[in-house]
Amino acid sequence: MDRFPPDGKNSFHDDDSKGGSSAAKGDADLEPVETYSINPYVMVEISRHRASARMLYNLVDAELGNEEKEEMEELRKALLKALGEIPASTDRKNTDVHLRKEIEKYFLGSGRSVSRETIDHLQYLFKREFMGYGKIDPIMEDSNIEDISCDGVMIPIYVYHRKYQNMKTNVKFDSDRELNNFIVLLAQKGNKQISISDPILDATSPEGNRINATFGNEVTPRGGTFSIRLFKHTPLTPIDLVVTGTASSDLMAYLWLAIEHGKNIIITGGTGVGKTSTLNAISLFIPPSSKIVSIEDTKEINIPHRNWIAAVTRAGVGEGRFISGKSAGEIDMFDLLMSSLRQRPDYMLVGEVRGKEAYNLFQAMTMGQTTLTTMHAESVENMITRLENQPLNIPRTMIPSINIVVKESIVRIGGTSRRRITDVSEIGQMDPDTNEITFNTIFAWDQSKNMLVMTGESVFLEGLMDDFRQRNEIISFLAEHNLGGYSELWKYLIQYSLDSEKAYSELAGGMKREGGPDA
Repeated sequence: MDRFPPDGKNSFHDDDSKGGSSAAKGDADLEPVETYSINPYVMVEISRHRASARMLYNLVDAELGNEEKEEMEELRKALLKALGEIPASTDRKNTDVHLRKEIEKYFLGSGRSVSRETIDHLQYLFKREFMGYGKIDPIMEDSNIEDISCDGVMIPIYVYHRKYQNMKTNVKFDSDRELNNFIVLLAQKGNKQISISDPILDATSPEGNRINATFGNEVTPRGGTFSIRLFKHTPLTPIDLVVTGTASSDLMAYLWLAIEHGKNIIITGGTGVGKTSTLNAISLFIPPSSKIVSIEDTKEINIPHRNWIAAVTRAGVGEGRFISGKSAGEIDMFDLLMSSLRQRPDYMLVGEVRGKEAYNLFQAMTMGQTTLTTMHAESVENMITRLENQPLNIPRTMIPSINIVVKESIVRIGGTSRRRITDVSEIGQMDPDTNEITFNTIFAWDQSKNMLVMTGESVFLEGLMDDFRQRNEIISFLAEHNLGGYSELWKYLIQYSLDSEKAYSELAGGMKREGGPDA
């Protein structure tokens, strides 16, 4: 007999009580903050520990009936056998269909009558076990999560939540065997290998998520570890950066003009401050008809331009190294850069400047190749120092080929950490007498106002102030009315590139009706 009500009350979407067990309700030390569903079978409870103020992320699964729990193992064996007979070339959608048929076949053979809701629930559970990411699969589905990290066996998994930042979860791996098997699964999904002899993994999942892991206790004594940086399938736009407070509308207008006029831009900052997300967002300002080549270690750049070549490095095979320091078949950033320069792109997007490829990149910039890239550096001075020294070794005379430096940081606002662009500078020429490279700060972070303000006179904007003001109005209006949807914004940018006055006039009509800048 089916243990689930025929109306599907085994799903959270249909149950006012939200099902499952609530950590916050059962613990007086926890204060409930927010509850939301990831899918019909899993919900998230966000709570705050009253004494420490630490935020907690609790996954709650809808429960199966007792009889279904008892039959799970037999059903698992039957499904493993059936799925093992499916050709490896079968795509995920067809495998999913096959999985459902096998579940239905199992219960038909057992003579039991079960509801469609039960079949749906079992299909979900086995899909995440056989085709997904097991116990962390629901976290991978949560669009609020940016990063998932496991620090070892029997240690709770931590997540970085877009709203609540770092949080401990109620999910953990209970044994070395379980964790190591999962890390091997991550390697397989990224078409890589990890083992005792080669215990460090750097890979990209089929969904585009960036994976770093260590195997066993070879280099991490508390057991295997992994970190998964989740790929945002709909990338941030310049309007998103304004709405979230990461940037200001006048900065976006400034960068829009700078990119359109072929200025070389480098985004600097520490780890995890959002450099690549910002690079990806402002790349929307590249004229739609341009030819673009991007080169990265791990594919993170995602832009809508049609004429775009996306190149990614490739690991070599075997443990041997040639005199070059590379293994057989290895393609590094230097190889990709040299190849891309032969393709005559209008714009180059480089995921990060950090190796021997930097010299050739700066050579190309001095010859007029427009480049947008990122780099780990905490200030313009620190960036110059890093560029001049090992392993980059860029001659000081080449550094002024960078036109604009955008610095991104983590700042404290109201007791929470936020990603913010805190400094934008224009790089000048090298003083022939002192050999010092001059730079002019155009935008700076005002701590008293918690916002980015325009503080300096831009050399680049001379003669472009009318254009700058117009674009600032456009971005301000779109941000104020939250009209920065990715597809919609891209269509508008195409329209603006074809006839800027017509595109502005149409938007200006909306500004007047709303009492905007032209009212």
